[in-house]
Amino acid sequence: YATGAVTGGSRVGGLVGNQTGGGSIGQSYATGAVSGTNLVGGLVGMMDSGSSIDQSYATGAVSGTEEFAGGLVGLQSGGSIGQSYATGAVTGASRVGGLVGQLQSLGSIVQSYATGAVSGTDQVGGLVGSQSGSSSIEQSYATGAVSGTNQVGGLVGRQFSGSIGHSYATGAVIGNNGVGGLIGQRDGAGT
Repeated sequence: YATGAVTGGSRVGGLVGNQTGGGSIGQSYATGAVSGTNLVGGLVGMMDSGSSIDQSYATGAVSGTEEFAGGLVGLQSGGSIGQSYATGAVTGASRVGGLVGQLQSLGSIVQSYATGAVSGTDQVGGLVGSQSGSSSIEQSYATGAVSGTNQVGGLVGRQFSGSIGHSYATGAVIGNNGVGGLIGQRDGAGT
């Protein structure tokens, strides 16, 4: 675990900045505030295919000034997150999520949740800011208030593609263009 505040530029995490090569994180946590430019996460800044996070959590506030800010992971480019959560408030610009800023490729989120308030400009979601590729969200939820300008959703800000099942959002959502209680903007390939 880690409890200190973390400040950096890119690939900044409360526990791990960049998780690559199939590494796994289990039963771990971070409680400090995390701030950076992009790829900023309360636990992990960026994770790629083959990597996993299980039974882990982050409670610190997360702040990113550019893209990919998440309460747990800034960018999940593949890999899996299971039975994990984030409770800190998340602020950023684009692709901002209470749990994951952007979920893409074959990435999966299962039995996980976020409770913190989320604010940004574009592609802002209570759980995931932006979802694409063949990624999936299952049995997961978000309860925090979400605010932004474009593509703002209680669960997912913008779903380019991928699937969502047995998941829900309960937080208030405020935005301008493409605003939804569950998904702010859903493109044709999403299910």
